[in-house]
This record gives sequence, C-alpha cells and structure tokens, in this order.
Amino acid sequence: MTVYCNKSFSLKVERGAFFSSRLFSGLIYYFQDKSFGDSIKEIIFLMLSGEDEYLQHYGIGRKYRKKSESYGSIFVVDYKIVEELNDEELLRYYANELIKEANIIKDKKIANFRIDEFIDDMKLYFDEAIPIALQGKFVSEGKVLNTDIEEKMLEKFKRL
Repeated sequence: MTVYCNKSFSLKVERGAFFSSRLFSGLIYYFQDKSFGDSIKEIIFLMLSGEDEYLQHYGIGRKYRKKSESYGSIFVVDYKIVEELNDEELLRYYANELIKEANIIKDKKIANFRIDEFIDDMKLYFDEAIPIALQGKFVSEGKVLNTDIEEKMLEKFKRL
C-alpha cells in the first residue's frame, strides 16, 4: 500500500512545514508492505496551513476513486496553533490531525478496507516516528522503497 502526506504551508508557518516534512517522510516506507483490503491501494493526504488568503487557492475535501483504488484528502491545520506549539507538541498535533483525517474514511463506508486496522498502524507509526523527528532526523533516513512503489511514483511525477 502507498500512503503519503504532502504539505503546503504559507511562509508564515515555515517552521511548521519543516517539522511536518521530517515526520511524514517515513509514511510511504512504513506502509509499503502492508495491505488493509482490496478497495484502497493508495492514500494521499495534503495538509495545508496558512492564512485564509493562502488557503483560498486550494480545494479542501476528500475523494475516493474506486477505479484507481485510491483515496485523497486535502485538509487544513490551524496555523495559529502551529505557530504556538513547541517541537514535540507540534509533532503530536500533526499526528493527531492526520489520524483524525484518516478516521473520516469511515464515513465513506468503503467495502473491503479495514480502516480501524489502518488507523491503529498509523498510531504505531507516529509512536516510532515522533522520537526520531525530535532528534532532528527525517524518519525516512536509510529506508529504501520497494521497486513497484518507486516505479509507480516515478510514473506519477512524469505526468506533472
């Protein structure tokens, strides 16, 4: 399964963008050998943060694509909270917000996808990832993508 979270933050919360990059960098590696059913093979999150003027250029929402077996979510985290939190609080805030966003998949009632198991694994990922990110490291350091996922990602980037 392919799971990743990109971010787009306004310059006002540049520090928050840096921390989110560290934390989310390992998601794709953590989930690459996992499966939670046949209905969803890819989950893409886009976390946004910034002033209203910045956010107005994005279409906030969620979409399940049955044909491509993918789920996408564009959601917002409060930039004022991002500015106020210390490092550990910020990483935990991001983890909680991403887990909350993943929980929304339940509302879609997608057959043959074990959402509770997926969310439990996300919690385990963050339990491992937050201490690494707090050490100033990217969670992805030293990890290698499976060839099939690497090829899939390269194909996506070619279409950009």
